[in-house]
Amino acid sequence: MRHIIYIIILVFVACSTESQINSVDFNTIVFNLDNFQDSINFGHWKKTHLHNNVRNIENKNIDFLYSKDKKIIGFLLYEDSKFLVYGYCWGEYGGAVMFQDIIYKDSIYYLISTCPVMIDKRNDGFYITESLAHSAGFGKVRFLKSPKELVKVHSDSLETEWKFKKFPNLTEDSIYRLLNNQGKILVDTFGLTFSVFFGYNNSNYLIFSDRKYTYLGLLTNKELRTIDTLINIPTWSYDFEINNKINGYLHYNFHQTRSNCNSIGDIYVKGDSIVIAFSHEKKVEN
Repeated sequence: MRHIIYIIILVFVACSTESQINSVDFNTIVFNLDNFQDSINFGHWKKTHLHNNVRNIENKNIDFLYSKDKKIIGFLLYEDSKFLVYGYCWGEYGGAVMFQDIIYKDSIYYLISTCPVMIDKRNDGFYITESLAHSAGFGKVRFLKSPKELVKVHSDSLETEWKFKKFPNLTEDSIYRLLNNQGKILVDTFGLTFSVFFGYNNSNYLIFSDRKYTYLGLLTNKELRTIDTLINIPTWSYDFEINNKINGYLHYNFHQTRSNCNSIGDIYVKGDSIVIAFSHEKKVEN
């Protein structure tokens, strides 16, 4: 009898835990900028929540990683007290994230990434969100406890055939898989694009799109579970632009031009608040 009661308690606790994970009631505000009043209200919202840091972000200097012959091989994506993080994206031809040691600047820790959207440093390590709106679109989130887990390259080698010299016994495809599969993959999808990855209440959430809508999802054990539809348009973007942070809000900007419509907008996330402002114009066929 005691064992039966114990089992019932375990089941109850497990069910209660899952219920708590899914019970977050996010405060979601959507501004349709094609509506005059919504446009005014969004202006008021920005003035209240974002105005302190907007000027600083607009005037921030753009930094680059240069090869030894002064060619640009990466744009600054993130920096902290230990690393400068650079990246690039060539669309369907690939991209990379490169961690440069601040003290030993010749040391580059290299990761294939197509294409970096967001670098999130937390207490336990780095979370890298990747996505590309090519074909049906795809997205990936990976975790690195330390960038020093990655393949180490001398900075002067980056514009050379270093991959074949470092791995002479591997085929080109094997080298790609080695450099691409580093770290712990938390989710890897085809047919979706990722916009914002964020943590809240000890859980990880994703704002993502298919070709029709934009969703909020809960990420658990390599499973992305849809918990809400945020707006009835997709919010992917073709351009390579890293997410930034304004007054504590994670910020993602999207802009897309398709044969039948144009969409532009912004997504802001802070704590349990999700704010989306968008304009969506359908093209009229002649």
